[in-house]
Amino acid sequence: MGYNHFRFARRVGTAVQLHDITKATMGTISLASNGDISILAGTGDDISFYSGATRSGRIEYASNVTIVLGGAVTGDDLILKANTIDDRPYIALEGDSRILLSANAQTDFSFGGSLMGRMKPGGDGLGASIHLKETTTPSAVANYGAIYTKSDNHLYWQSGAGVEYDLGGA
Repeated sequence: MGYNHFRFARRVGTAVQLHDITKATMGTISLASNGDISILAGTGDDISFYSGATRSGRIEYASNVTIVLGGAVTGDDLILKANTIDDRPYIALEGDSRILLSANAQTDFSFGGSLMGRMKPGGDGLGASIHLKETTTPSAVANYGAIYTKSDNHLYWQSGAGVEYDLGGA
């Protein structure tokens, strides 16, 4: 078999037949359970994954590689994209635009391997706390504000112009 061939197995009764395919075209490959799970090679470079008639995800490739996890064509999707424009990964939510975390979970926010903050749920599931790692006064970023805490147990706000305000503390 050459580099442009792959084998496709089709189960017929108790026998398995192997077929050489020299050129793949658009179509559906059924993986299991009477075709209930399938992969559809779409137009262009898209591949969609279905359970029955419901799409559960897709991989798109145009200028960027994109993985979309969700149901319908539009709706509540989680999108992961390799962003080749400014070399920053892209994570987006479509639809309700919310992330639900396990009620018993603690979520850490890290950057460059350093813990930056933590969210912990309240005991009743309704309240929560945000823990900010103590830091020094950050460099100002024009048109952005910063909320942070320092080792003096105070909470601070810094304007985009670099003005620091002590919001109070112990």
